Amino acid sequence: MIYPELNTHSYIKGDIGCINVIVENVEEYTQVQIEIFNTCTDNNSAKIGFGNTPNLGVENNYSVDMPIDKLTVGIYEIKLIIFHSSNAIEQSGEKITFVSGKDYDRLFFEIRNKGDAPRNKFEIKQRVEDSEKAIEEKFLEPVSINNNIESCNEVFCAFVLIKGVLLGKKTRFKNYEIFPFKRGLDTLDYLNCTNEFVSIDTRINVEFKYTENVINSSRRSNPVAIVHFPTLMATDSEEVVKYCDSKVKAIIKTLSLIRDAQGEIFDIVVVNRKLNSASRHTSILGYSGNLLTGNFAGEDANIFIQYVENINTNPFKKSIVTMYSEAISDKNTEFQYVRFWQIFEVLAESQNYDPNATLTDFDDLPITYDDGGQRKIRGGINIVYNLLKTNSVGDQNNLWNNVNIWYAFRNAVAHHGSIYEYNKLSRKNVKKWAEEGINILNGSQHHDPILWVLKNDVNLIIRKLIII
Repeated sequence: MIYPELNTHSYIKGDIGCINVIVENVEEYTQVQIEIFNTCTDNNSAKIGFGNTPNLGVENNYSVDMPIDKLTVGIYEIKLIIFHSSNAIEQSGEKITFVSGKDYDRLFFEIRNKGDAPRNKFEIKQRVEDSEKAIEEKFLEPVSINNNIESCNEVFCAFVLIKGVLLGKKTRFKNYEIFPFKRGLDTLDYLNCTNEFVSIDTRINVEFKYTENVINSSRRSNPVAIVHFPTLMATDSEEVVKYCDSKVKAIIKTLSLIRDAQGEIFDIVVVNRKLNSASRHTSILGYSGNLLTGNFAGEDANIFIQYVENINTNPFKKSIVTMYSEAISDKNTEFQYVRFWQIFEVLAESQNYDPNATLTDFDDLPITYDDGGQRKIRGGINIVYNLLKTNSVGDQNNLWNNVNIWYAFRNAVAHHGSIYEYNKLSRKNVKKWAEEGINILNGSQHHDPILWVLKNDVNLIIRKLIII
């Protein structure tokens, strides 16, 4: 047990504090570390942390000075008290951590301006509790997730499970929060698959054990975080799923910046609070490649071997195929326009075309600008068109249109975040091609024929130029 107590609970700004700690049944420690957090906010955080050599009194009574003179006016909490020896880093077991609210009663103090009336510890605690109650009530307020409030007659809460992101603490947004789960995913199914293969399809008489080390290692390598939406007003669970998916994807993109990790949604649990029922909506992506198999579906052994050898022996070829692999793996289909166009440009620039040569069509007729001037084989659109034309890749009748639409979509995504932001494009001609592409998409139901043709042509040009 631990019994911390402050010399006072109300300090004037600029004061130095002191904390006395009685610790039972522990050996003498040479260092005490104190972590002080702010209070009364949606996301309380550490404001000062320090380590001092304690003054040891009788019966394990430690006295520690607190350098709190730089803290601003407000209420603070002694969140962590950590005892350790000076060599604690080198020696495990030489450290013991006590957490506020778990190992000891929550301990608060205030920093006030000189002349302000001090509050006692009960008043300070009440102020914090009132603030936390108000914050929680605000967090739990219902959120209507569509504009038709009358149709939102069901109340839901939702939990979105993300894999691949390691978090150390909870972060609360306006009406939802993200926090780390207590464990990560394990590899039991992978191990079972391996054991099944080894035991049935080989003569190896061995079974790999699902040991504690395997479990712990796997779970550390596959962390899980949860995004919690406490109160959502919606028409049905599918509406909730779409809303949560959109919000969490924005979180995942941000986490890629601040955590250098690419998270992925794998499950969404939606709870109907009126009916007290729940539904699970898995987001694990299935196989998205070629469903055909055999020689006619790209599994010709000789070609397969040649491709692998060429990739392994040529860094440039390897980089191009890597770019393609990353492009088809991108879950943001709009950003695939940027990735695939980049591959086109890299390949076209590697051909070292004469920039003063005239760009011609499949009939060797010059391609001109709107003012009649002949185009040269320079600039993104022109060199990509020439690359595809000279290698007989793409639909001859529509290649020029396709290249211009791909370029327009690429610019809209790269510079404005979405193909549907094409109106922000500065060049009128590029904007016109983007609008033509949008009209094509509007005539297609749940399918992007423009991206499909782009992906197919990129695949073909790589096979022709890179794998040969």
